[in-house]
Amino acid sequence: MPTTYTSTSSPEWARVINTTLINFLRKEEVNMMRNRRLTALLQEKNRITYNWTGRETEVRVRYRRPDMTGYGDMDVVTFVRQDRWKTANLGLRGYNIPDMVTKKERLMNKGEEAVIKLFGQVGENLKKDMEDQFAEEYYVDGEATGNEKKMHGIESFMGQGGSTTVVNGFKSPTDTFAGLLTDLSNYGGTWTGTWPDGSGPPQYDFWSPLLIDYTDADAWQDGATWATNCVEILRTAFIYCQRNGAKDGLIDMGLMSHSMYRDLLTKLATVERHVFTAGNKSPLQAIGFRDVVQVDGTDATWEFGIPGSKCYGFNCDKMETRSWQPQLFVAEGPDWDPTQKAWKFSVDFFGNTFWNPRYFFKAQNYT
Repeated sequence: MPTTYTSTSSPEWARVINTTLINFLRKEEVNMMRNRRLTALLQEKNRITYNWTGRETEVRVRYRRPDMTGYGDMDVVTFVRQDRWKTANLGLRGYNIPDMVTKKERLMNKGEEAVIKLFGQVGENLKKDMEDQFAEEYYVDGEATGNEKKMHGIESFMGQGGSTTVVNGFKSPTDTFAGLLTDLSNYGGTWTGTWPDGSGPPQYDFWSPLLIDYTDADAWQDGATWATNCVEILRTAFIYCQRNGAKDGLIDMGLMSHSMYRDLLTKLATVERHVFTAGNKSPLQAIGFRDVVQVDGTDATWEFGIPGSKCYGFNCDKMETRSWQPQLFVAEGPDWDPTQKAWKFSVDFFGNTFWNPRYFFKAQNYT
């Protein structure tokens, strides 16, 4: 006897498909995020958080410290109120991936088994779509024209061309991120030496990333190319990103494109040998990634989606992906639309990623 179809959604199978889709994505979300190096390390360090509320992310950033002075017995102490914090604000951004199955498609796949198979593909397809795209959003400029709806990726604070002169292969940062300027000395302080060499108070560069030009012929001994200078450039970046001298300033990993990673391996093959044993795994190797080397004790590897001329340094403790929902991606549907005679599905993300620019670097061909 032929199956009878109505113009409205059948409550029994719709309920089954709906809950199955939601549970499928909830179960697969963690596995999906662990397929990429950056998102895997963020998961490992619990830097993806949930159930945030409010119109935006607001973070108090400590940008200066009061001066410590010598004290002698009976000296008169002058008490003043201390200004230590700036407020960084980052707006809420969102993504959506839709899908749809029409009634005509359902009729073409008659029989309950075929229908469930058709709808069952929706979850897998949406998961693959998210896996292919969301991880690459960590590299976008959320303030660039056309990106007003996108998450704030690392390029959101990597602008260069500031008024403060820097040399030796470094670039002067200038950008606005979360309402604060990245320019050197914009919030006060003076620097002894030529930044980032030398020293100065925290407010001088508390919001400034490290920018390195690996094509600066005056800065690198072996010629102005990544292939010849990659080890020295990574070594320089790992050292100077730890400008506060504390353990929390350490870079977790350097991520670069396929071609730049191949150049790094070629260079390392000529200068030193890296041996890892089961008891001495790097952070990325410990969570399952094998194509990793270490430069001065810090992981270096490649990531799909990074432009061919760029290498980034990440300190995962200084970034946080915040979701306004109980999980990172939320599935909805199927919802029956009588105007199109179709069942509609969607998966969405609402949140953003907050960064402290001071703990990140970019090496690029600026020349």
